[in-house]
Amino acid sequence: MITPINQSQYTPNFTARCPEIRDAEWVCRVINHTFPHYSTTKQQIRIINLLKRNRSEIKYEKTPKVLAEVYEIFENYIPKITNSKLAKQLTSIKEMLEKTSTKRFTAERRMGGNKTFESLYLMEMFKFGNCTESAIIAELILKMNGIQNACCASLNKGLKRMPITEWTDLDHLICVFNKDGSIFTGTPSKHTIVIDPWLNIAGFAKDMERFYRNEFSHFFKLDPDEVFKYEPAYIVDISDFAMSKVKDKYHPFIFKNPFRKFMQRVNDNK
Repeated sequence: MITPINQSQYTPNFTARCPEIRDAEWVCRVINHTFPHYSTTKQQIRIINLLKRNRSEIKYEKTPKVLAEVYEIFENYIPKITNSKLAKQLTSIKEMLEKTSTKRFTAERRMGGNKTFESLYLMEMFKFGNCTESAIIAELILKMNGIQNACCASLNKGLKRMPITEWTDLDHLICVFNKDGSIFTGTPSKHTIVIDPWLNIAGFAKDMERFYRNEFSHFFKLDPDEVFKYEPAYIVDISDFAMSKVKDKYHPFIFKNPFRKFMQRVNDNK
C-alpha cells in the first residue's frame, strides 16, 4: 500500500538575509504547520514506477504521466491481473485516489465553487492538499498581510520563443509575487519570488528554476533547451468582509513581529 506522507523532504533556508525570502519561507512553514496534511501527487512518481515494474503483468499501453491517467489504467486493468498481491496493492491505491476525489467534490459542493474556501476546507477538514491548495493558501496569506500583487501561476515548459499554445503543462501550481510591488504578468524578473509550499521552499525565480531543473528533475524532466513558462492566475478574490472573517479564524496566518512589518527590514518599519 502507498502510504500518504505529510511533508516534503526539502526544508527552507531560514538564514536568508533578504526579508522577502525569509518571509516567503515563513509562508511555507505556517501553511504546513497549521495544516498538517497528505498529498497524493507526492506519491505520483512512486505509483508510476510501480506500474512500470509490473508492466508485463498489467499490460497497459501508454505510460501515465499524471494520477488521472493512472486511475484510468486501474479502472481498465485491475480486474485482469492474476497476481493477487499486485491486484491488492493497486486496488488500495485506487481506493485512495477515489477517496481524495470524493473529498474534492465535497469541498466544492460545500464551498460553492470558491477555490480559496475549497482549499481551506480540504486542508482543515480532510487534512488533504496538493500543490494547488498549498499555492492558493499561500496567495491568501500574502494578501492577508498586505501583498496585494500576489498570485498563483501554473508551471509549464517549452522552448524559449514557443507560443503558449505549444507549452507543456507540468501540472504544478505555485505562488508568485514581485517584491517591487509590480504585477506579475508571466515573465520573471530579478524581483520575482516563487513560493512553493508543496515542496516547502521559496526563493527568487531564477534560483527556484535551478532547483526545479536539478534537484527535482525526476518530476519536471526538462530538456536542456527547454525553459520554464508561467501562466498567472489570480485566484484569491474575496470580499473585504470575507477577508476579515478569514483573518479572525486563521490568525496564525497573520505575520506578527514587533520589530518590523511583513516583507520589510527592521529599519524600513515605520
